[in-house]
Amino acid sequence: MSTAYSHVDIEGSTLGAGQPEYQRVADDLRQQIADGRLKAGHPIPSTKKLSELYSVSPIVVRRAVGDLTNEGLLYGEKGVGVFVNEGGPTKAARGASVAQALSGIDALQKQIDDMRAANELALESLSRDLTVLRRQVVELKERPPAQE
Repeated sequence: MSTAYSHVDIEGSTLGAGQPEYQRVADDLRQQIADGRLKAGHPIPSTKKLSELYSVSPIVVRRAVGDLTNEGLLYGEKGVGVFVNEGGPTKAARGASVAQALSGIDALQKQIDDMRAANELALESLSRDLTVLRRQVVELKERPPAQE
């Protein structure tokens, strides 16, 4: 289910546009956990309630909750609910997050290097064009005026 909102305000939280819906929901829940609005050991709202609050499908909510569970911020008890983890992210989840961040940094560095190389090639081409134009201007200055 797609919505046309630029943000949703849920108990003081905001969601930004430009991200997949599940990521916006996960980011908002992550922020609520970080600032204590969702307390350790307490259940989070049901999938149905979160779907209504964020105006998204239950599939989107389940994806967001799954991501937060994989990060170690949440844990589920079959038939009971999903709860905020007492100890925050597990060491393994933090390690995975660090590895993911480093991978992202490497990808960004490659993009920067590629852009730098492309810019250098463009500058070389512009420099050659400028040299040609300067020669043409010199030739025009040196050419005697046309006789009519």
